[in-house]
Amino acid sequence: MQNSTIGKYISRHALVLVLGSLHRLCSYYLDLYASLFFTRFSLVTFFLFFLWCFNLSSSTIKAFKTANFNKAITLSNIERYEEAIICSQKSVSFNPQHASSHNSLGRLLCVSENRIPAILALSRFLILEPQTNRAKDNLELLQYVMKANVEKTGKNTINVNINPNMLSDTTEDGKIKENNFAATDLLLTMETALDYDKKPKKKTEVKKFIEKIELVCSSLKESKNENYGFYWDYYVPYFIEMQDGKFIKTFAHIAFATSGYPDVDKWLKKHEKDINNFYEWSSNFNWQQNGK
Repeated sequence: MQNSTIGKYISRHALVLVLGSLHRLCSYYLDLYASLFFTRFSLVTFFLFFLWCFNLSSSTIKAFKTANFNKAITLSNIERYEEAIICSQKSVSFNPQHASSHNSLGRLLCVSENRIPAILALSRFLILEPQTNRAKDNLELLQYVMKANVEKTGKNTINVNINPNMLSDTTEDGKIKENNFAATDLLLTMETALDYDKKPKKKTEVKKFIEKIELVCSSLKESKNENYGFYWDYYVPYFIEMQDGKFIKTFAHIAFATSGYPDVDKWLKKHEKDINNFYEWSSNFNWQQNGK
């Protein structure tokens, strides 16, 4: 575990976000006092009023931020998955830093067999929470989902499952389907099949992962202008910018922090600056927060 290497950067950038929000909140209430109460209340009264407003606002904001997430969990428990997905979408839109919302959305997308968006959501979770037991479980799930369409059936044979949705990216009236990732899904399947080549190159698991994520991001970038939907608007720009900033390798090693692979542990220890730069970029990314 690279707690001292990764954890301190997550904590540092989380603190920046919290302090920024606190500064805006304090400024708001100071302006409110100056405009409405300065001539009517004593300084002591003002501070009592400020503390009351701060506590009320904090609890209200916290409840509002988790409302959609809690609703998604409830709907998921009674197997109303489509509604749960919509609530999870709203939750990640309102609070992009809430790891559990990305976790919920990623797992729901796995249930609905929406593979590429599931990969993006689970990847985002691993960025926010790379070193917990949930991270270890989600890394295993992520690797499984990326290989899901290819199965080795014998010593020299593999079975490639082509989802019918991969072969059609338009509706009956010829329009592009919403949240269509057919081309990217097909490319990832073909790339995964190469892992079972008779003469495979000696590659580590993290190296294979990097190559697949690079392929996915390149495909998303090429197809973005032709597609639309929540996942195209919300997750895709983040991963395209990640690739453009040459952060894929750093992301992959962070995602594999719980893997226990010696090569990953060694890389994380040697690249503290790269990890810091990655989290600085990630914390400054301009997420679409439209509450869809």
